[in-house]
Amino acid sequence: MNQSHQLSRIRRGYTCEAQSVPIFHHSPVQEFELAKLLSTGKHQAKIGFESYSHFIVLLLHRDAVTKEPSCPPESPATEPGYGSNSDRSSVPAAQTAEFDLERIQNAVREILLAVGENPDREGLRETPDRIARMYAELFRGLREDPRIHLRKFFTEEYNEIVLIRDISFESICEHHFLPFMGTAHVAYLPNGKVIGLSKLARVVESISRRPQVQERMTSQLADLIVHELNARGAAVVIEATHTCMTIRGVRKPGSICTTSAVRGLFKTNPSSRAEVMALINNGRD
Repeated sequence: MNQSHQLSRIRRGYTCEAQSVPIFHHSPVQEFELAKLLSTGKHQAKIGFESYSHFIVLLLHRDAVTKEPSCPPESPATEPGYGSNSDRSSVPAAQTAEFDLERIQNAVREILLAVGENPDREGLRETPDRIARMYAELFRGLREDPRIHLRKFFTEEYNEIVLIRDISFESICEHHFLPFMGTAHVAYLPNGKVIGLSKLARVVESISRRPQVQERMTSQLADLIVHELNARGAAVVIEATHTCMTIRGVRKPGSICTTSAVRGLFKTNPSSRAEVMALINNGRD
């Protein structure tokens, strides 16, 4: 492999890892550290560039040169409506890499040291491992695409409201990494497609099992239903208690946050919206 081809491969790999950092400069660059850009942390790379066409690999993991770098796949934001100016919210692609449990364990150990604890004492010795496995469970939604639960449907001529109330969920607020939990009420107006009732609960589970905010979660659920089922309307109401508000900060136990998102006829037709909200609130007055 000639130097220009190697340089091209390294350049592409470098771009994948740090797109905001210039690869080359018009002036010579000496001993440029690329440890975080061309490595995974287990090996380091140091490259000195003397010009555009000449470079010296001083220390480089052989795979970084001999293998094509793998750039991250395109986000589903490229799908029509996702991440655009429409009323659909983007749902990130499912991540394929396994959770780095060892890295989480090391981070937890550092936190324990930072707060003045001894991570080696009996009660804390296995805490980093327990927390790592807990995060893998709480964030398993990052490893699946919620759309898969809406792609198996039945053709029916039913064109009235389908509503599932009181779907329980737990999530993690991305601002303080504290839990929030509550219930989701999910309704849609079919357009020739109906899905198994459990699928709506599975979508709620998938969307909630990741670092979230309640407002975005509400919009994502409504958007997915409209997008995947071509529903004539969708309505989502979420009621939740946030521990970041009950055990810290303002400390107001018992407070509940309610969010709603309506799409299609539920947004444009006042009578349809009133009907679905009445069903959601049935028996609560």
